[in-house]
Amino acid sequence: MSKFAVRGFSEALRHELEDTNVTVGAVYPAGVRTGIILHGRYAAAIDPAVAARAAAAQAAMYRTEPSDAAEQIIRATLRRRARTMIGRDASLIDLLVRLAPVRHWGAMRGRLREAMDTTTPVTPGR
Repeated sequence: MSKFAVRGFSEALRHELEDTNVTVGAVYPAGVRTGIILHGRYAAAIDPAVAARAAAAQAAMYRTEPSDAAEQIIRATLRRRARTMIGRDASLIDLLVRLAPVRHWGAMRGRLREAMDTTTPVTPGR
């Protein structure tokens, strides 16, 4: 929800500042391989093994190198782009949301199932 709020705020602010010399740009990154997901803190109620499994599943989906993301952000800033998608996944998700604003989650849910699962216990040997 917070990402959607940032999008709405950025778009509204861009329109409000239209006749000024201030530009507003928003960056929409997909999975950037920073390692942050693997070193994050999790709620005490989540089994550490379960959290680690979910984080590893999510990290495996990340494709964009941090240096590539940085280059794209710098280029977009210099060009004063309103919206910048970082990574192929971000562009695909953006397209999917635009084509199917209500039903897109059904297509994404299966792909993200393991990365979101913080409730199923880890089975030893798996």
